[in-house]
Amino acid sequence: MLEIKFENGLNLCEEWFLNYTKIISTLTGVSLSISFINYFLKYIIRFLTKMEGSHTVEEMLQSQISKLWIVSFLNTAVIILIINANISKAIKIPEGFPILAGKHYDFSGSWFESVGSTISISCFIACFMPITNIISAVVKNLRTYLDRGCTNDLKKTKKLLQ
Repeated sequence: MLEIKFENGLNLCEEWFLNYTKIISTLTGVSLSISFINYFLKYIIRFLTKMEGSHTVEEMLQSQISKLWIVSFLNTAVIILIINANISKAIKIPEGFPILAGKHYDFSGSWFESVGSTISISCFIACFMPITNIISAVVKNLRTYLDRGCTNDLKKTKKLLQ
């Protein structure tokens, strides 16, 4: 049993606490999963863009950036909106169909509380995802430095094949 007392002597309601924890963890989990999916999609799109055979680096980067923007936008906003929107008043939707059969008929306070907060947290996390690029570059350079025996000699390595 959860026994937490506040400063004024009142007890914490265990049911409320468990529901609140479940809601916050779900919002955070969905937001983190969206950010990680976008992160891995970035590498897939980079690989596919290299396979296109662009004539210049500029063309390749333009193609890559436009594809990344579209995929991130769809994954972060549109999919969440389609899953949570309910248009059953306007169009008949088959029973059990998960798309456009959510619990929100309009942009109400409850929509902003659940869906809007998920999108906001996803965007906040996405602001810090570029840091992972810096961290991966530092780790790569550190591995190379350690492989060279902590020297800057470009010819020295512990690898058998280069």
